[in-house]
Amino acid sequence: MQISRIALADVQDAMRWIMKQQSVIVPDFVTEASMKHLGKYLLAVTSAGHLPTPSASTGPPSDGAAVAETAILADGSAVESSACALVLTHMLRPLLVKTPTKMPVFHPADKELPATVTLVLILCSAGIFHNVKFLKALMAAAKLNAKYVPIVTDDAFRFPLPNFVDEHRDAIAKVTQHENALADVIQQTFQAIAVVFQPALYSSTEGVLLTKAHEVAERMLEATVQLSSLSWMETPAASQEQALEQANSTLAATNVSEVNLNETMLSAFV
Repeated sequence: MQISRIALADVQDAMRWIMKQQSVIVPDFVTEASMKHLGKYLLAVTSAGHLPTPSASTGPPSDGAAVAETAILADGSAVESSACALVLTHMLRPLLVKTPTKMPVFHPADKELPATVTLVLILCSAGIFHNVKFLKALMAAAKLNAKYVPIVTDDAFRFPLPNFVDEHRDAIAKVTQHENALADVIQQTFQAIAVVFQPALYSSTEGVLLTKAHEVAERMLEATVQLSSLSWMETPAASQEQALEQANSTLAATNVSEVNLNETMLSAFV
């Protein structure tokens, strides 16, 4: 600041001025729809010379997630992961003009996955399997038997190891009581070959990203592998115990019947 001849008093005055200005609150979870709405809002500021008073009609529009057939699942709590999802969405749109139902929507982490979803793009980044909201969305996709395309977006991402449950026990406990079932869903995710899409990488030029986007689009149109339905995971533990007891009783009754049959046959020969 000394080189630019900016004194401490100047900085303090500037900070005081900023604190007196009206502000715009940006949501923690940023979607393409919310960014477009923010842009329109700022344009209105430029025209009016002041911040318009928010109203129900000026609220953020729906981003289409409620009726989407293709959803992007990512770590919404990480800025880079969210940015990657938005970049991928932007680059896929011109490639899917002939199949508009395949247009992906970045799924908001604070909402339930809509029942209309038939395909999910799973963005894999470092720490993604510690994110409870992501795990819930992944399980919801499995219950819908959704097709999927895994996409690696971070060099630091590591594929799950056999001790996955032990390493992520805290997050899993907040999602389901069936630890092995959730681990199985995650293992299913990597039965398909993942596409690498890393906008944050220094060597990722626009041409490289476009090539990768083409690969993702092709995989979306050709996707056949589905996540398994896991409706049984919602069965209460007590009901599962009852089912197990009933199965054991049936097995015991079958064994008794076989014994009686053997005794009858033996007495007939005697």
